[in-house]
Amino acid sequence: MVLMFQAGDIVQIVSCERDSRLVGKRGYIIDEAPPFNGVWAVHGLPGVLTANSGGFEAHELRKVGHNPSKAPKPRRESRWW
Repeated sequence: MVLMFQAGDIVQIVSCERDSRLVGKRGYIIDEAPPFNGVWAVHGLPGVLTANSGGFEAHELRKVGHNPSKAPKPRRESRWW
């Protein structure tokens, strides 16, 4: 079973093979499309010793909500005329 997320989904880390200190922390998905390598980009992770974002596999994440304001904004075409 493949878990699908959308940009702006708030997720909680339920397991992390690389760093167990991240378990229980929350962030949000920034990928607009499913990743081809199975690693979802999660941004907004709190912590002093961690980077602000990280890559996690779907089985390491659990969706806890959705915040559309965290989704990347579509680019507008420039109007220079």
